[in-house]
Amino acid sequence: MALIIYQNREFYLSEQTLTLNLYVAEFGLPPLANVTKALFFFLGGIVLACVSLYHERFQLHREIKNLNTAFQSCAQQVTSMKPEECSPRKNKIFNLMGKLKGKKVQTVKELPATDGAEALPVEVQSS
Repeated sequence: MALIIYQNREFYLSEQTLTLNLYVAEFGLPPLANVTKALFFFLGGIVLACVSLYHERFQLHREIKNLNTAFQSCAQQVTSMKPEECSPRKNKIFNLMGKLKGKKVQTVKELPATDGAEALPVEVQSS
């Protein structure tokens, strides 16, 4: 920005007045150098960018705080449960294994190849 002002110093060092005409009243500023106005608007843009950045950060901070609170309440519910409610039922697994043992299950067994050809699967019933 300093290079632009230095290369165009004739324009930036000249003075101009700003006036606002509302048809009822007219407002005017005293003559100011153009460099003063450019720096004023540049700093105004930086301030607006910082405000929007911190506004977003505060929103995210609030959201994280709410989510942590929700997580803590869920964790407290889990820790307050009785151990019987948390552990899976083991007897269901054993019942399933007993049902599978009672059925005849077909298994596939490969025979070793003696003539160099691939082994073909053969179904064998187990008792």
